[in-house]
Amino acid sequence: MSGIYLSTHKLIRKLGHLAQRFYVPHEAGDSEQIILYTEVTSYCNNRCTFCAIDKVKRKGFIKGRVRERVRELISFYPDIKFLVYFHLVGEPLLYDGLEDYIRMLQLPNAELWVCTNGVLLTDERMKGLQQAGLKNIWLSMFYTNESDYKKYVRTDNFKSASRNLFNLLSKNEMFDKIRIVTFSENADAVKEAIMRKNNVILQTSREKDEWSGKSKRNFICISINGDVCFNWKDYNFDSSIGNICELDGDIIIKEYDRLRRESLMV
Repeated sequence: MSGIYLSTHKLIRKLGHLAQRFYVPHEAGDSEQIILYTEVTSYCNNRCTFCAIDKVKRKGFIKGRVRERVRELISFYPDIKFLVYFHLVGEPLLYDGLEDYIRMLQLPNAELWVCTNGVLLTDERMKGLQQAGLKNIWLSMFYTNESDYKKYVRTDNFKSASRNLFNLLSKNEMFDKIRIVTFSENADAVKEAIMRKNNVILQTSREKDEWSGKSKRNFICISINGDVCFNWKDYNFDSSIGNICELDGDIIIKEYDRLRRESLMV
């Protein structure tokens, strides 16, 4: 059966669980997990100098049909593990429907992460995310000192972001995994706060990737409007292969497989 590929969407819709019993996963499912970025908004409450958000043409929040199709894509490939980030550009916590979307994607083969700048990660929001089933948080505390934060993030959100970061760390048991990343070299206060917290990882001196050219790795990236590409640096989806609302899932997975194999040959 390993060489047989079924046309999943039409078949599974018709035959339901019977079709899933005979479905054979694509190559990506046999060899690695797939990282999938599902963008939920193009709005942000920061204006970082290193971000392409001011160049992004699309505006607004994720469309309802796009959410449904993302869920279908993941659920139709039960033997592939998807590492799902609710992010691409924009700040996910600006999206009021985030918790509902998290509930939608509570699938056995999906590991869900919210990526946030922390400004809106209040106690109330943390509880809402946890109650929705979220188990993993990625918090980008871009700079751990206020002067650099104001200079490069270009807002006065430092105190809110820092307060929420340390509050999250004090309640780390609410989540399975927490990842903190910063461009700062000196993050001593954060290092002290995460001592003996085995579910927290801190990455300091993070590199600033330019939003141009091609990423070294391939991901499935889906915009708020449903456009699909495989390069997160393509912020306007110029290399899009089409819209998830119109594409068969097999096309998306096979194109991901092709690009992944090409990258391994380089």
